[in-house]
Amino acid sequence: MLAFQFHNQIARLRQFAFGLVALIVWSANDSAGMGLVGPLLLVSYPIGLHSTLRHVKVIADNLDRAFVLDALIVCLILMTQPLGLLSQIALFGGMAFTARLCLLPTSPSYQVIRFILLGALAYLGPSVIEGLKQIGLEQSLGLVLLLGLCFFSARTAGLISSERARLFQAAKQAHQQTTLQFASVKPYLSKPLLASATQTDLPRRLPLIIFFADLIDSTGAAERLAEDAFTDFLSEYLMRMGQLVLRFEGTLDKYTGDGLMVVFGLDGQRSQQALARQCALMALAMRREFQQLQADGLATGQPFKTGQRMGIHAGVCLAGSVGCADQLNFTVLGRAVHVAARLEQHADLNEILVSAEFVQLLGAEFALESRPPATVSGLKRPLQNSALLD
Repeated sequence: MLAFQFHNQIARLRQFAFGLVALIVWSANDSAGMGLVGPLLLVSYPIGLHSTLRHVKVIADNLDRAFVLDALIVCLILMTQPLGLLSQIALFGGMAFTARLCLLPTSPSYQVIRFILLGALAYLGPSVIEGLKQIGLEQSLGLVLLLGLCFFSARTAGLISSERARLFQAAKQAHQQTTLQFASVKPYLSKPLLASATQTDLPRRLPLIIFFADLIDSTGAAERLAEDAFTDFLSEYLMRMGQLVLRFEGTLDKYTGDGLMVVFGLDGQRSQQALARQCALMALAMRREFQQLQADGLATGQPFKTGQRMGIHAGVCLAGSVGCADQLNFTVLGRAVHVAARLEQHADLNEILVSAEFVQLLGAEFALESRPPATVSGLKRPLQNSALLD
């Protein structure tokens, strides 16, 4: 059924129609006493049907059957009540139009209603023909014109409803498919990538915090351990580090083999000082988590004799989608990225090296220890840096 989704509107239509039918039946009966019983039942029928519609199993399983019940009642009235020609045509045509408008022509309920109405028409045929003769050819043709226009209008509306229902179903299926596809790739996409997908602007220059972390001597550890043991360790390490990135609201730009690159500040909604604090807290948490991971390995009899190093720098970078039209990648580019990567490479075992620019953004709650200036390729002057302590 097409229109039964709008059950409130159909309930009002049913109440209006059967209210008028009750008046017609009351007017057609001479006996006031006997004539009130049928009309009262007709008036109360839509109310009772609407209140019990979903509780009657035979109808609740298929709501189209409510219209079959309507057709049976209309057919019973046509066959038992002494109605005039116009009333007969109104009841018969109204039921036919309502069924054509509200039901799919291919539905079993619509076919049953057609059979019921054809039976009623066969029964009323002689009296209808006699009534048409009495009102004359001109008025008979007028009635045929009115009935024909109503029928084809209902048919047109039904076809439009069918097409809209088909398009709605197709759009719903496409939306569900897109949602499932998006859900399957969402873990691989960063929030900035999702945000930039809806923008047409070119990459922007933003003040960012760049963080790099890497394992020391991971190649040697891979040689010392069994293949499965090392891959399990590396997978666990990257998983724990990634969870900390999310916890401290950073953006995981990429995994770099056995390391990772994290960016703070892509949303542009927080101060650089707040971002620096989040990044520092994340780095300290990563160091503690790595130590815990090593302790877990030692407890299971598989010690991982490898270390971790980290580097952090603050600077202006170019952020946005880069690449060809068929394969874009959201990333950050610039001198600040190069400096952060070099700081990570200069760090000692389990050390967090931070640049002077990053130190200026940190508050007094963090402990720092100066380190000798680092010579970085591409920079004219040695890079001032410090170690971030627990």
